[in-house]
Amino acid sequence: MFPNNHGESCYTNNNDQYQQQQQKPRPCARVINQHHQESNSVTYTDNEFLNLEDFLVDESKSQRNANDDGYSSFSSGQQVLGSFIHRDGDGNELIPSGQHWTDNNNDPLQHLQSFIGSFIIPSFSSSTTAQANITSNNESNNVNNLSNSSDENSSEFFPIACEQCRQQHRRCDKRLPKCYLCTQRKVECVYREPRRNKKTNHDNNVKTPENSRNHSSNVHQRNVNNPSTHSMNPLFSPYPLGKKSVNEELKTSESLSSRAVFDLYFDVACEGYPLVSREELENFITHFPNCDDVGNDTNKLQNCEMFAMYFSVRALCESRNGLFEQSEKSIQKSKDCLSKVFDRTSITVAAVYAHLVMYELYTGKTEQAKFYFTILDFLSKKLFAPEDSESVTPSQPTIYEKNLEVWIYSYNAALKLGIIEDFDKVSVENFLSCIPEIYSFFCQEPLPQEWIQLMTSKVTPENCFEIWSIIELLVNKFKNIEKSDMLSIPDTVNRLEFVEPLYQMILDSLRIAILSKSQSSITREVIEQSALSITNHTENPLYPLFPIDVVFCVKQAVEKHLEICNSILQQGGNDFVHNGVDYCSILKKDLRAFTVMKPKFKAVNKWINNISSRIEEMIATIERVKFQ
Repeated sequence: MFPNNHGESCYTNNNDQYQQQQQKPRPCARVINQHHQESNSVTYTDNEFLNLEDFLVDESKSQRNANDDGYSSFSSGQQVLGSFIHRDGDGNELIPSGQHWTDNNNDPLQHLQSFIGSFIIPSFSSSTTAQANITSNNESNNVNNLSNSSDENSSEFFPIACEQCRQQHRRCDKRLPKCYLCTQRKVECVYREPRRNKKTNHDNNVKTPENSRNHSSNVHQRNVNNPSTHSMNPLFSPYPLGKKSVNEELKTSESLSSRAVFDLYFDVACEGYPLVSREELENFITHFPNCDDVGNDTNKLQNCEMFAMYFSVRALCESRNGLFEQSEKSIQKSKDCLSKVFDRTSITVAAVYAHLVMYELYTGKTEQAKFYFTILDFLSKKLFAPEDSESVTPSQPTIYEKNLEVWIYSYNAALKLGIIEDFDKVSVENFLSCIPEIYSFFCQEPLPQEWIQLMTSKVTPENCFEIWSIIELLVNKFKNIEKSDMLSIPDTVNRLEFVEPLYQMILDSLRIAILSKSQSSITREVIEQSALSITNHTENPLYPLFPIDVVFCVKQAVEKHLEICNSILQQGGNDFVHNGVDYCSILKKDLRAFTVMKPKFKAVNKWINNISSRIEEMIATIERVKFQ
């Protein structure tokens, strides 16, 4: 999630050789490893003190603006809090829950819609209980906020996918008169009757929106006559419960084309830091067009390094698309190929090990991930060892070697924080204490000593506003550097679409964690808005492609939403509307956000099963209280 300093370099691709103009080179892995062996405390001299102006960023397009006068004075939290509240042009406060994502006609990630569609879980307003059938009007009002449009709750659904989605092997939400993906792509949406119905009716092909609406009324009539139709299918629940039937609906096509693999890797799976060029992968496919047909016998393969690289890339992408059976086969092929060249000191072999670490983390195999990371760490020390003094001009690291350093550092940081073992045990103080080291690595300059002291201090009601102001500046600096990085790598330019929503979720989650130490009523309002903002970002069409990190951001929001619902219960309330927000609907969106991620990251199941159960229990309690 954190950037490197590629943005300060200019690279020109010429037969895989890069001409580099670099102002401040990032240290090689040997320096990183030495740094980790030193003490955690870092001492900076006075002449290394950074000016505050270095951290000021252009926030003209942001919803929150930094204080133009800097943050040298923190006598009151009111000045800081004023910049957190969303307001319109007249200065009126806006509630984040009104935010919805709209279509973008110039979407550079249009080619990823098939992946996004694979994880769309339709929302339904029909109730799954007898009490809900009796009070259907009240229930439709309660879940009205689940949709992005005011008429979504009155929509009906076709039994099978539309022709467009079936032909392109996309996950269709079956909405009438037009499914979500066809609406996004602005193409005609055609539904055809299932084969079992054709013998009795040959004229029921749905070819026009008018016919779709007619069929919609017929479906509605059948539902009225048989109110238990939806309750028999968990997919028609107003919120997904993560049961087997939901996971079955999330299944996608049996395989990904090579082009789809490359698109998904450079736009999504590499997290903005590819370890191989797209040109090199495409050249490999050109020379080995049938590489996907390789069986389990890899003894006769030539160029095992690139075969191992290709299959590790494919495994990552299949995993991110929920194709776990295929990803297990691909990762095993990668391991088989790697076993032939495991002792070679090359950037390709090291990159494969890095991919293996990430894959094992995705699937929740922590011990396997640690094993491969140990090999990767040892290999990187050899790969980036100091060159002989006889060398006249030391070679400059390529962009992919620098990216590998980022992967290695990120794994080290995750292990140091203990995120891999148990995220719940990681406190905000643990994370803040790592900020000076993280900033020093990625930005190649030290933090001011005063800021380091704050980052390593316990967060209290007295210093939480000051700490938050510094964190906001640092995260915005990371964001701007990452944008610059991606512009310097042509293969990852499309990933720019991810940067703003990702960093906004990070900012909101850190704001919740830090400002929760304050007991101010204004602070509570800001925290509630930040939690709602995170939930609203889970409705971003790109959310299913976000990295696993966002799950922890959502978890911060869920804790606040559950706290609000518990408070309403204790006060004897039964509508669960707080400050104009229906928190029953918000919890359903939160559960939906977790459910979307479960098919892609098995590790997430271990991290969020507990809180998912708490959400389900709270929703059940709310429904029971409403119908009493």
